[in-house]
Amino acid sequence: MESSIYEFSLQPKNPKLQKALTIIFDVLSILQIVFIFFLLYYFLFIELALVCLFSMLIFMLLRNCFYNFYDYTYVDGDFRIFKLVNNKYRKKIAIFDGRNIISVGKVGGETFNKYYKDNLTKRKFAKNRFKMSDNDIVVLLRQADKNLLLILENDSNYTSYLVRKAGYAKLDKDFIAYIKEGGLVNE
Repeated sequence: MESSIYEFSLQPKNPKLQKALTIIFDVLSILQIVFIFFLLYYFLFIELALVCLFSMLIFMLLRNCFYNFYDYTYVDGDFRIFKLVNNKYRKKIAIFDGRNIISVGKVGGETFNKYYKDNLTKRKFAKNRFKMSDNDIVVLLRQADKNLLLILENDSNYTSYLVRKAGYAKLDKDFIAYIKEGGLVNE
């Protein structure tokens, strides 16, 4: 049996700026820790120490919004999507088999319009850009008895594996027209 493997790593847009923002948030968090210990050591302004602690937590959460990579992997019918947060640790976005795919489409298509605002469907983004484009791919899955809507950056090879595993019957009609007019080209 012949095995198929394809890997695609989605780099962050403007990585130098994002790395700089990550370092700035790290430095601000460390300075706030020192300031909090100073305030608590001398029993000064306990309320200010709590405010600093809260803002430090916000800085630490904001830091994880920058400098993220996404790894798309296809191995023998299994699709794996991971997020590399700050290029330090991996966070699982989705792991699914081709049989779990309910529908494949594009942003602004039938599947997207039907399930994006549905409260029963969980949405996950596996892309670096905050703005969605017409070139982004939407995959509707069934996992753990719930629907999951994945919004992916278009990579022509990875999308072709998705299309092949899903089958023609699971593709949106507007997505089929999009493919026929050559829409699977990477931006």
